[in-house]
Amino acid sequence: MKLVTASIIITLAFAVAWTRHRVNQWESWTGNLMDNLVEHPILRWTTNSDTADLPNVVRKYFQAVLPSESTATTIHSVSIHQEGHFMFGSSWVPFEADQIIRAVSPLGFVWDATISMTPRFQQKDLQKSLLPTMQVCDALVDGGKRAYLRAALVNVFDSIDAKSTIEEEDDKSADEDQFLWVGEAMRWLAEAAIVPTALLPEQGMVQWHPLAGEEYLVALTLNDPRTGELKSSNRHVLSVQLQVEFDPDTGFITQVTGNRPYEREVLDQQGDLFPIFTRKRTSWEWRKWVGRFSNYERVAGGMSIPRTLQAGWVNDDGEIELYFKAHNEALVYSMTPTTTKFTSYQTKADTFAQPEVEVPPAVVEEEIALS
Repeated sequence: MKLVTASIIITLAFAVAWTRHRVNQWESWTGNLMDNLVEHPILRWTTNSDTADLPNVVRKYFQAVLPSESTATTIHSVSIHQEGHFMFGSSWVPFEADQIIRAVSPLGFVWDATISMTPRFQQKDLQKSLLPTMQVCDALVDGGKRAYLRAALVNVFDSIDAKSTIEEEDDKSADEDQFLWVGEAMRWLAEAAIVPTALLPEQGMVQWHPLAGEEYLVALTLNDPRTGELKSSNRHVLSVQLQVEFDPDTGFITQVTGNRPYEREVLDQQGDLFPIFTRKRTSWEWRKWVGRFSNYERVAGGMSIPRTLQAGWVNDDGEIELYFKAHNEALVYSMTPTTTKFTSYQTKADTFAQPEVEVPPAVVEEEIALS
């Protein structure tokens, strides 16, 4: 009996130690990704684009979300604490996430989420929960050239460990390993609404194009992060573009849509709570994807950003099937020492030292202190 008890104790001790080791590995890995993202040198692309050349609705958008007739500091990155629900199979499960979005070239983001595996039990702090959880990391790093998607059950068992890159040389054929990069790049393009200075033409990361016959709908295309130029290649895999819809009254972005890589075998299985662990990841296809933004609030320096986000796929019947609902609970903006003045949509540059500006969960109107 004593031998059995001792064996159980040793086994439990080993399990606890191994889990702690894996947790430390995960935290170290995601921490390195975030350091890579934030510390990468800023690339300054030469561009002839100017705010005055933008479609009218886009100029109205920048006037609405960035301070008019005042100084708007260029954002380097934003750190976000996010809470919400994620659809697994046919059940919504709660999650918490910490995310960094880089808003200067080269672009990128890291999203580190803890997702509950017990949807019937509502938990306040998933990151400290004793109940089973899953860690998921979405990332676009290394100068915007490398994408990661990794998931680990209870921080121990890797269920997904995928990465994707775009080559330094001319693009090779549309291999499946590049579909992930396109999906993550499209996520950054959509979530740039949280850091609107990233969408300014002077940043050299995106291009805005009018759509014929559309007043409140425009095309937004991502420049190649390796060159700062619009991709001219006809290879579909490296085309990252969204259609952006604006509210006619407020000028805010309300919805984005685009063709995004979709992994059918993982996402189409219904009925099981966690099909992602039981199906082989094989089949990619292009499917219409939708992102929605709402609950705009004014934050530091008079900038307006959306606090509520939703994402979903459009099914064969044309209906949107949401899989992601989130609220950005807290944001911390890190600023670059360059500012942009907005006067009749024109831009000028000044230079000054600027500290980090924190945005608490409540609505904040705060002038950025210049030193």
